[in-house]
Amino acid sequence: MRYINRHYLSICNSLYHKLPDYRLNRLQQIQNSLARAVVKAPTSSYITRIFKSLHWLKVNERIEYKLLSLTYNFFLLPTKFLQPVNLAILTI
Repeated sequence: MRYINRHYLSICNSLYHKLPDYRLNRLQQIQNSLARAVVKAPTSSYITRIFKSLHWLKVNERIEYKLLSLTYNFFLLPTKFLQPVNLAILTI
């Protein structure tokens, strides 16, 4: 359950970059509920501690991380063989 549900929240999450705040807040609420379900915590528990114990990032932090990771892989890796295929095609 932990991997499968989390996986669906992370699919293409770099595309969420320009989403309105109300959409990001809804995604954050879903992630918070999932985190509490994974550790079987009550709804009154602090979500930050749960995220730290699970080694999860909040939705906006995850989006920023994915964008920075893609940028690093595209520009700073030494060879094009290590770049993501869809970005390497754009440089040809």
